Amino acid sequence: MIVLIVEGEGDKIFFEYVRDVVFQQSPVQIEIACAQGINRMLKEELPNAISFLQQGLYTKVIAVFDEDNK
Repeated sequence: MIVLIVEGEGDKIFFEYVRDVVFQQSPVQIEIACAQGINRMLKEELPNAISFLQQGLYTKVIAVFDEDNK
């Protein structure tokens, strides 16, 4: 399974659309996790996902960082 970690809920909705409609992939093959912020992504979600990758539970870990317009 590939896990795609994104920063916010809007990112998750967008990538779920890309996964489900554009690529027509199953949620079983690509999991999308929302970290609820860049700090949590770096301190919690990514280290946890990398640990699962090292254990063979994930095949790939992809983190998506974007620049928000302020």
